[in-house]
Amino acid sequence: MTTDLCADIASYLIAQGQGVTLSTYLSSHTGTPICYGYLPDAPLRCTTVYQFRGTDPVATHDNASDIRQPGLQVMVRSDDYDEGTTRINAIYALLHKNRELTLNGTRYVLLWAEQDFISLGWYDDGAGRALKIVQNFRIMRSG
Repeated sequence: MTTDLCADIASYLIAQGQGVTLSTYLSSHTGTPICYGYLPDAPLRCTTVYQFRGTDPVATHDNASDIRQPGLQVMVRSDDYDEGTTRINAIYALLHKNRELTLNGTRYVLLWAEQDFISLGWYDDGAGRALKIVQNFRIMRSG
C-alpha cells in the first residue's frame, strides 16, 4: 500500500519536533504548524510540504514492485530570516541522506536534498511581510 508522500513527511517532521499540526496550533497558538499540500493564510510562520516533480520509477530485480522516485518540496514561511533558515536547516538535517525509513507502512529507501535551500525573497500579503525559503528533495520509496 502506498500512502500520501506529503502526509507521511509532514507527520514525520511533527514527530521529530519540527512543528505541530495546524489544528493543534489553532487550538493552542503554540508551535509552528506543518501543513501539506497547501500554504494556509495564517499564521505567518509555518512550514508546508508539497509533492514536486520526480523521476521515472525503477523496476526491482524480482519485478514485484517499483521503486518510485517522487520529488518533495518543503517551504518555510517566516517574518525573520534567521528563524526561517534555522527551521529549513533542521528539516534538511532530518531528511537528507535518511535511509530505510518506514512511515505509515510505506518504505522510504532514501531521501536526499537536490540542492541547498533557496530563498524566494520577501513578499507582502494578508498575513504580513514574509520570507519564503524552499528546499527540494528526491525520494526513493517502494510501492
